[in-house]
Amino acid sequence: MKPIKLEMCAFGPYIDKTVIDFNKDLGEHGLYLICGDTGAGKSTIFDAITFALYGEGSLKDKEKKAFRNELAGPELVSYVDFTFSHNGKEYNVHREPEQEYAKKRGSGTKSYKESIVVTIDEHKTIEKLSEANRYISEELLHLTFEQFRQTVMIAQGEFYKLLNADSNSRKAIMQTIFQTKKYENMRQIMKNKKDEANSEIADANKQVVSYFESVKASFNEDLAESLADIKKSYEENSNAVDALYLMNFIDKINDFNEKFAKELKTKQEEVNKDFNRVNAEYSTADTTNKLLDRLDELNKKDMELETRKEEISHKEESYQIGNKALIYVKPVEDKYIEAKKLFIETGNDLDLSIEQHKKSLANFKASEEALELHKDSEDKISKLRLDIHTLSEKEHYYTDKLNLNRQINDAKLEIETLTKQLNGFEEKRLDLEVNIKKRQDYINANETVALDLQNAKVIFEKIGQAKKELASILDSNLPKLIHGRDRLEEEKHKHILQQNGYLEACNEYTSKYKVYMQNQAGILAKDLEDGMPCPVCGSTNHPMLATFSEEEISQEELDALNNRNKELLDAINNHKFAMEKQKHALSTIYHNILDNYNRIYNSVTDLPVLEDKDYLKTDSLDIDILYDFEAGQTLEEEFKGLLNRANNLLDNAISKKQEEINEFSKINNFCQQAKNQLTAYQEDLEKHNASRENLTNKLETAKTTFSKFEGQLNALPKLEFETINEAIAKREALTREMNDLENSFKAANNNLDLAKENLTKATSYYDNAKKNHDAADKAYLKNSIAYDEAIKNNDFADELDYHNHLLSAEDLTRLNEEINNYKNDVKLVKTQLETVKKDCEGKTRVDVSSLMEALNKLRAELDKIKEDITIANNEIANNNSTKEAINRSFKKSEDLSKKASRYKRLDDLLSGQVAGSNKLSFETFVQLEGFEKILHAANKRLFTLTGGQFEFRRHSDGNKDFLKLNMLDSYTGKERPVGNLSGGESFKASLSLAIGLSDSISHSSGGIELDTLFIDEGFGTLDEKSLNDSMVLLKELASGSKLVGIISHREELKSTIKKHLIVTKSRSGGSHLEIDSGI
Repeated sequence: MKPIKLEMCAFGPYIDKTVIDFNKDLGEHGLYLICGDTGAGKSTIFDAITFALYGEGSLKDKEKKAFRNELAGPELVSYVDFTFSHNGKEYNVHREPEQEYAKKRGSGTKSYKESIVVTIDEHKTIEKLSEANRYISEELLHLTFEQFRQTVMIAQGEFYKLLNADSNSRKAIMQTIFQTKKYENMRQIMKNKKDEANSEIADANKQVVSYFESVKASFNEDLAESLADIKKSYEENSNAVDALYLMNFIDKINDFNEKFAKELKTKQEEVNKDFNRVNAEYSTADTTNKLLDRLDELNKKDMELETRKEEISHKEESYQIGNKALIYVKPVEDKYIEAKKLFIETGNDLDLSIEQHKKSLANFKASEEALELHKDSEDKISKLRLDIHTLSEKEHYYTDKLNLNRQINDAKLEIETLTKQLNGFEEKRLDLEVNIKKRQDYINANETVALDLQNAKVIFEKIGQAKKELASILDSNLPKLIHGRDRLEEEKHKHILQQNGYLEACNEYTSKYKVYMQNQAGILAKDLEDGMPCPVCGSTNHPMLATFSEEEISQEELDALNNRNKELLDAINNHKFAMEKQKHALSTIYHNILDNYNRIYNSVTDLPVLEDKDYLKTDSLDIDILYDFEAGQTLEEEFKGLLNRANNLLDNAISKKQEEINEFSKINNFCQQAKNQLTAYQEDLEKHNASRENLTNKLETAKTTFSKFEGQLNALPKLEFETINEAIAKREALTREMNDLENSFKAANNNLDLAKENLTKATSYYDNAKKNHDAADKAYLKNSIAYDEAIKNNDFADELDYHNHLLSAEDLTRLNEEINNYKNDVKLVKTQLETVKKDCEGKTRVDVSSLMEALNKLRAELDKIKEDITIANNEIANNNSTKEAINRSFKKSEDLSKKASRYKRLDDLLSGQVAGSNKLSFETFVQLEGFEKILHAANKRLFTLTGGQFEFRRHSDGNKDFLKLNMLDSYTGKERPVGNLSGGESFKASLSLAIGLSDSISHSSGGIELDTLFIDEGFGTLDEKSLNDSMVLLKELASGSKLVGIISHREELKSTIKKHLIVTKSRSGGSHLEIDSGI
């Protein structure tokens, strides 16, 4: 990822739109410095980049709402627009924080939520917040916000987090950088598939057990008992299922059932023959008995019909008389009853109409008399209406009078108040002028105190920094020097011992070699005789032949001694090289101490608070003195004394300067209070003068208003009542009187009209009632005569005799049906009786109980045989279906077992569970390889920064903390945790690790591209040499394709780094950015 352009508006301290064109202003690579006032907004530039990418600041504890500038007007929208390149593509992210600004339509402001637009190569966009955040961190940069802060943008307080991170945090970074999550995902997939296959195998076994539950063996006790034992065993353990055994067992049950069903079939045929024979005998006997029973039944029926003969004759007579009454008399009676009913109803109606007519006539006369009493009401109503109108016309005068009296009283009160305020004004003005003069005099007398305080603080900080660096020399560097010299002395003694050992070994080899050569010569001389040429010198004379040594030495022993001597010599040379390396390290420590001390001395030598500075000077000395133990000890004691004296001198200076700062601060605070009070008093005086003029104008206005209202009150006409409430009460009383009179007069007229209308209706009602009653009287008389004649003409003695014989149509119908049914039954029984008597001739009754008992017994036996055959066949069919189901599950389980075995082997391989392995998962192995590459790259950088003193070492104790870091100190030869490093050492280690990480990522193919490094502070702990070494390293890093940005207050960096982003803070509250390209 490489920045191209950054634009921000109303963001942090930047109110106006601020643009950084990285390519144009800073170039595509190189080193640049962000510097400027404290609190001006240097870190905000890094905040803007992290906010655009992740919606967070470079320091995570910043609230998102704090990103909007508090002084930004409602018309400004806070946003960050960041353009960058990554893996050959160009991206733009425009993000706006949660904020409140002017509405896009209408007036006022509105709260807006955080929003984002991601543009890819100027065409594809993402605008959904959650989707854009996921795309940037997971698909584009492959870094979370925390990982970005530890690898690309190292913010304040975050610089050492990657160095001191635990294994889990580093593992997450390694997983992202080298994209090893896929191996863990693959392992999880294999495990899931294995577990899934095993689960399916268990399900298949459970299915087999479930299927087997339906197997039955109803007709063989031995098989049934074995079946129950098998089922019980699978209830306790369903995993140990033997499907082949179960299928064979089912075959045994079916074989038995088939044989059993065949035997039952044979028995069924035999029993069925007996049943048919007995059943034929029973059917014949039963038919005879039923025929004789029918004869008895018909004889009984015939006797019953004979006894009802006289009853039916009487019912025929009743039917004839009742039928005549219903047909000839009943219709005439109905007309008579209807005419009588109408006569009574019209008579009642006539009586009611006579009563209503009397009441209506009396009411009409009363209404006429009531109206006569209201003949003067119209004149009274007109007079009352005129009086009410007159009162209403004058009511507004009462309101005017009340308002004017209230306004006159208000004007009087205002005149009195303003007069009192103006009388006390002069005294307060004089008091304010005295206070203003006192504060102005104090401020003038202490005009330079703020500058004095600032200078004192600068000197105090310089002394404090010098003391801190001096303490570092005393507590860290000087002990390292002493420890290094002691180790060097020890190594000298070891070197002497090694040399002595080597000399002894050489002497031993020389002695052995002589023996070996003597023995070789003895071998050659053993067979020599005078006159024979010597194989060595060629001489034929041998005055003194070589002899054998008493000691025997072989060539192998001699070669072994020679190899041992070479190893000893190599060890001496290696030890000598190591001693030279220690001397170099010791020299580096010494010169660092000397350089740092001289730099500290030079930094405070011009400060006025230090006394007797000259005796603190020190000159360089011959480094070889350090290598002499006694001389080195003396030098160390003298140098330590010098450092302690310097430390005491700085302590005294700090104490004095602190007292001076306290005094200046106290005066400066008083001055600030005086300035604030002066401003307040001046503002009060200005307000007071303006108030006096304003009060005078208000007093004149109040007097004019009072005179105007008084004139208007005198111009009002004389009024009948004292108050408007009395006038309104009188008007309302007259209104009520007029309304009552109007209502009473209107009611009398309405009542008379209503009475007249009711009288007319009553007269009409009486005439109609009289006419209807006369007609009903005539009809009643006519129907009464016709009714008497109908009773007499149809042979009834009187009306009572008629009613006694009258039957309803339903009763006549039922009576006729009963007579006809009786006649039909008599005829039918006679016919059937003749037929049955002929059929029963010569037949006698038979006892069928023994036949029925035999028949029931045979039927039960047949039913039991059929039931057993059905059960046996059903069991065979059911067991066969169960066997097929078990066979399917068995085949499925076999296939699943093969899959589970294959997935288990893959899972064991990926999770490191293979027998004989070191239990390291495949993902961990890949991360470990990548981490080793990172440490290799980081150690190259660390060697440069520490002069070869330190080297990263991976913690090797167990697999759990395989990413834990230790630091090897070549001066002590020991490893220690990185958390025990000093501030300066931690910075160098952190910087090396960050750059090493960046180098490794750039060379990996994981899809992550880091062409940019941002560092916010951290250089304050470095001495001058370490700072120079760091700059050399960063310049080397930036000389390639990387862009390195640094935020720092160190003045030395301004001259070292040519490209500057200078941030300044204006008094108006906003910050501004100036770019110095270093050209």
